[in-house]
Amino acid sequence: MEVFSPESTRQQTFYASSSNSFDLDMMSQMDDFHYGENDECQVLVLKYDPEYIAMNVFLPKEKFGLEKFEKGLTGTKLKDLMNSVSEMQVTVTMPKFKFESDVNLKDALKEMGITEMFTDQADLSVITGSPELLVSDAKHKTFIEVDENGTKAAAVTAFKIVPMSLVIQEKEIFFTADHPFMFAIVDRRNGNILFMGRYTGKS
Repeated sequence: MEVFSPESTRQQTFYASSSNSFDLDMMSQMDDFHYGENDECQVLVLKYDPEYIAMNVFLPKEKFGLEKFEKGLTGTKLKDLMNSVSEMQVTVTMPKFKFESDVNLKDALKEMGITEMFTDQADLSVITGSPELLVSDAKHKTFIEVDENGTKAAAVTAFKIVPMSLVIQEKEIFFTADHPFMFAIVDRRNGNILFMGRYTGKS
């Protein structure tokens, strides 16, 4: 798990848009991180505990270019970015943040044709032991927190171990997340993306 020193956390400006900026608690640490980049963005990996789960942070190089980056993102481009990382010494500066989502799955399931479980025709006896129960609602809640103690996530159960080639680092690398970025919780064992979100300012 990646840990930041609390002594290095200080108020710094976050640029949410060209017309909106504010001060946030920003963590800072120079350490060995898994890092990669292309012409459009930098990607940084923050490991969880257990280490087969990780948060990939995608920071557009264009300060207010998150929307443009997301529009041009494909599955192949995302996979290439995640596979581009190698261990390097990076000076990381990023905000502490919490992210919560509460998604009602009932309508989505009905649109997929899964309707009987919500009616009195439902037979949930295999799951519940009683044939007289139905599903009244279906929700999925996600909680993510990033602070000096590392990253925490709930509602995910797990990151594909990829070979890391030996890299001779020729320049100092800065990953300064002082503008909107995208993040993904990834299972390193199989490369599956478990959750994706974006951070655009205050939690």
